[in-house]
Amino acid sequence: MGDDSLGIDPHLLFWVNTFNRISDQGDEESSISITIWVEGAVVTGDLIGYRRYYNRVADLMRTHLDRPMGETESAQFSQMFRDYPGDQPGKDDDLPDATMIHLDKAKIVAGNAILPEGGYVFRCKLASVSGFAWGRTGSA
Repeated sequence: MGDDSLGIDPHLLFWVNTFNRISDQGDEESSISITIWVEGAVVTGDLIGYRRYYNRVADLMRTHLDRPMGETESAQFSQMFRDYPGDQPGKDDDLPDATMIHLDKAKIVAGNAILPEGGYVFRCKLASVSGFAWGRTGSA
């Protein structure tokens, strides 16, 4: 599991893969608080699986677009994860190792400030994460 040559922490990769599998099996509510260090920035939030991430982004797009998402746009967005190996019957154990980490309610810690108040739906490369801690930092 994982490729140390990419600089991905094998313990973090295990948990990201675990949440992707949980999400893939239909449990999109599972999450755990985590703080990660990404290229000098401290980001704190809830580790979530890829499906919950895509659903949260879709909800944001529906909420914030000035017009409804058209059929073509909806189809393109859905295609982003429809062909993921776990979406095919009998392939649940065939999910590839994650290359991205997804957080919900993510906040960036900058000195004494924690931004934004409501949090982001956050995604970044696992190889960019230089460290992590379970739980949230400060009053985030």
